[in-house]
Amino acid sequence: MYPSTKVANKALKEGKKPPVTYQQFYENGEKIDRVRGIFSDDLYTGKMIEYIEQGRESGKPFFGYLALTTGHFPLQAPSALIDKYIPMYEKLGWEGLKKQRYESMIKAGIYPEDTPFPEGNPLTKKWDDLTDAEKKTQARLMATYAAMVESHDFYIGRVLDYLRESGQLENTLIVYLPDNGPEGSDAFGPLANSLWKNWTEDHFDMSDEAIGHANSSRQLGLEWANATTGPLQWWKWFIAEGGIRVPLIVKPPQDSDFDQQGVMSSTTLSVKDLPMTMLDYAEVKHPAML
Repeated sequence: MYPSTKVANKALKEGKKPPVTYQQFYENGEKIDRVRGIFSDDLYTGKMIEYIEQGRESGKPFFGYLALTTGHFPLQAPSALIDKYIPMYEKLGWEGLKKQRYESMIKAGIYPEDTPFPEGNPLTKKWDDLTDAEKKTQARLMATYAAMVESHDFYIGRVLDYLRESGQLENTLIVYLPDNGPEGSDAFGPLANSLWKNWTEDHFDMSDEAIGHANSSRQLGLEWANATTGPLQWWKWFIAEGGIRVPLIVKPPQDSDFDQQGVMSSTTLSVKDLPMTMLDYAEVKHPAML
């Protein structure tokens, strides 16, 4: 969506504003028309299931990488999903949500009972300092994010249902993880530059009424990003736990020697550990360098 540095610099030198760059879609190396009128999760999930089904008759193992884009800006989701979350976030506010996440994570055993509640962040504002209108806007932003996560969950479930119904679930290693902590960037936030703000305003409808729609490019913002991390501090772009400590869920194949079912671990690992793990399960020899 964003123009490359080369394209942006060229436009600025010519006294123009950088354009929106629409990426070319490819499938199996061939250019295809950009699909419109469908949320990306629906499109990508459908393709994933289609590809797995096409190769099923061969009886060969498959590797599937499904990178859903929900939970990332721009915040866009079906209105019916958004509306039901608005009252909850308007009631909780930023501090209320952070406290709720903190308490629920400790209750679930994700963090120890003696985990301290983090002090206020120097960059974030207070919910009570907002006007009623501002609270409604902020609640709609978070509600849109929640709607995206619900949609994300639905399509992950769709893949699992397909694997179960086709008899492939028990023999499949599944690894689920995000790439980083919550996105705290905001074109209108304290860390944004004027070029990004002006570019966003020029190309998208940034009104409150458009939040969640396809022509909107609103972001979650610092305060909600901070709230969603619960016991952790900071968010994406910061080398702090809120930015780099993320969950990882593994569902091993049945009859494997994996004996950690239902166990939670705080072991430090990196995505670099995943290729080796997958190769081990597939009984594929590691390359000399990886």
